[in-house]
Amino acid sequence: MKQIFLITLLALSSTVKAQLVNPGFENWTTVGGTNRLDGWMHMAGMMPNTSPNFFGTWRADTAAVGAHALRLSRWYNYTCDWIRQIAPVSNRPYGVSGVYKYEQTELYGGNVDSALVEIVLTKWNTSTLQPDTVGVGVKMLLATSTFTPFNCPVNYTSATVPDTAIISLRPMPWGSPYINMTGWGSYFTVDDISFQERSTAVMHVATNTVQVYPNPVANKLYIKTDGKATASITDITGKVLINAVVDRTGTIDVSRLLPGNYVLTIQGTEKRVVKFVKE
Repeated sequence: MKQIFLITLLALSSTVKAQLVNPGFENWTTVGGTNRLDGWMHMAGMMPNTSPNFFGTWRADTAAVGAHALRLSRWYNYTCDWIRQIAPVSNRPYGVSGVYKYEQTELYGGNVDSALVEIVLTKWNTSTLQPDTVGVGVKMLLATSTFTPFNCPVNYTSATVPDTAIISLRPMPWGSPYINMTGWGSYFTVDDISFQERSTAVMHVATNTVQVYPNPVANKLYIKTDGKATASITDITGKVLINAVVDRTGTIDVSRLLPGNYVLTIQGTEKRVVKFVKE
């Protein structure tokens, strides 16, 4: 059965952001002249980093959304700096999404570097007194010099509703001999992290409704309006990617869009805005 979302001015999004602390990386605390990220655990290699220097994790003042983003580094050829957050959830999120840049600075010989996004969903088992894994999502991100949307979907292994999400973001350590061993290597800049929920709710309104489905979408986005309207799709930075005209019933081909979060704006007798996920 197709998922249908009836969008009004008061129902702008099915995005769930409330569970994460500091998802836009706007909040930092200065310690000893170094900016330390609030709300996230900072890791160096496989261990928590309690160093006052906080090497390899920086506040980026050029952001996709807001004033700041997070910048992480892969250093030498064996480890990296990364962050983790353990957050409560009370639903089954579709995945985790955001925007990123990944800049390779010290790779040679045709080697390809990557960054990694991971989400693990668990449910506490009162019988074993251990968390059971409910679902896992892993997304590898390749190099890009501009902020690019990404989406990391969850592969569920159980019908259980999880109570905890563990989010990890990192550049990938690289073991190739073709690397310039001078220190910090590739840089992973990330911003505007959020959970995405595959909603099945249908909301009824009396007049001027707009139907948009499916969400998430793979190839074609179907739109039904109460009259002729213009439609535009932008990325989360506001860049217009697609313009179209719909008259009561129409489709928009979104197959060329990269996986991630986008904003659909429909302007008819009234303006309607909805966020959707491209698979």
